[in-house]
Amino acid sequence: MKMFNQILTDIHLDGFACRLYAGKPDSSVFLLGTGAGEGEEAAITALPDDFSLFLYEAADWDCDFSPWEAIVSGRHFAGGGRKTLDFLTGTALPFLKEKLPGASAFYPIGYSLAGLFSLWAAYESPAFAGAAACSGSLWFPGWDEYAAARQIPAAESRIYLSLGGKEKNSPDPVMSTIEDKTKLQARRLQQDKQVSRSTLEMNSGGHFANPPGRLAKAVKWLLG
Repeated sequence: MKMFNQILTDIHLDGFACRLYAGKPDSSVFLLGTGAGEGEEAAITALPDDFSLFLYEAADWDCDFSPWEAIVSGRHFAGGGRKTLDFLTGTALPFLKEKLPGASAFYPIGYSLAGLFSLWAAYESPAFAGAAACSGSLWFPGWDEYAAARQIPAAESRIYLSLGGKEKNSPDPVMSTIEDKTKLQARRLQQDKQVSRSTLEMNSGGHFANPPGRLAKAVKWLLG
């Protein structure tokens, strides 16, 4: 693990269990949405670069990271993303600005549904300098219509997308559209005048192949 100025592991804010790995006060801050006990930060905190990492755990993954309500193959997504976004902008960011005065940029990042949420958050709020959606659930019903009608609000944004090459082989007919949907999103971002840098990185393997490593790649790219 790289040397952080401070590590706070027992933070509770608005019902979210959080952890903060604090770098220099003026470094970029990555807000990682995760599930309890996922351990997704291990590869990120091993990076030598200077940055800060704030983790917040979802109590209900399908609710807390879904931007609106949907049912996919019998799975209910309750659409609690707005509450999570309000937590980030109304509670987490003021907390982080107090702990890290002069922080240069804030990036929501996440994997799978948390990746979709992170990209949605960048569309919804100019408080973020970009986002990373690693194997993001861009198959989510209504996403294409939502993103096609919007621009990222923050100027000079950076957006990182990644996907596993085998993810399109899902037996679920909705989730099997993921590669086409992600490539379409990558083209949207290239055409978005508010986005200064964007990329889609293809990785080997399926959806569950090395999430921590893919998230670390996202942080490295956003810092570049």
